[in-house]
Amino acid sequence: MFNGQVQYTLSRAYNNTAGINAFPANDYDLSGEWARADFDRRHRFVLIGRITGIKIVDLGVALTLNSAGPYTQTIGGDPYNNGRGRARLPGITRNTLIAGDLATLDLHASKDVKLGRPKSGHALTLGADGFNLLNRVNYAS
Repeated sequence: MFNGQVQYTLSRAYNNTAGINAFPANDYDLSGEWARADFDRRHRFVLIGRITGIKIVDLGVALTLNSAGPYTQTIGGDPYNNGRGRARLPGITRNTLIAGDLATLDLHASKDVKLGRPKSGHALTLGADGFNLLNRVNYAS
């Protein structure tokens, strides 16, 4: 028997800044700043739960899938003399490139071993966890 939750989100988010510490590439031309938000992920799928009824172990599962997010390529120089060095090539707007997507699968298996007399209620729980079982590199930024 499965007891848990499944969530799917379809979204789109645009803005003109990544926050209070994010500055435009060119202080004198803000036209390239309106773009996908840094946190914009078109598709998100999350499944978490517990599978019981298996005689050997209780099994917990966590699956997360996200579509790729945007990022900005900078030239590393400071042609606008603003002291930040986050300039982009001319004609390139913020967050125009697409990073990799994300996929993680984590599993937890546990077994309760009864200790002492049958009615004592004492038990020892043995457990094992496996993280990133898909063996993927998931870039954070």
